[in-house]
Amino acid sequence: MPDLTILERAVAGVGREVRIRRAEFYGLRGLFLGALAALVPLVLRDSLGMVGLAWAAACFAVGAVAGAVTGLLMRLPATEAALAGLSGLKMATTILNRALFRSHQRQLFRCLPQVALTTML
Repeated sequence: MPDLTILERAVAGVGREVRIRRAEFYGLRGLFLGALAALVPLVLRDSLGMVGLAWAAACFAVGAVAGAVTGLLMRLPATEAALAGLSGLKMATTILNRALFRSHQRQLFRCLPQVALTTML
């Protein structure tokens, strides 16, 4: 049976990756919402002047930072991290099996004429 600390470290590593991806996703989502909020100062640019552009830039920045922080602070259950790791493991196993099959298939076709000759004699 494998050591449990190795499995726990693997699940923690997958959880870290999931949190980073979540932070990216929510950061982009916050940037979009910040862009929507930035429309108000840009529409009122004539009355606000240069301050309106500063407010629009601040809306972009605050939206992106707030979204990224939200994504980082979301809790990730260990079961969800384990399932994410399992799907990655399944894909890696499938790719490895296909590569091994192809290499064995090439060797089989190289040896096939020799096997046929020895069985015929």
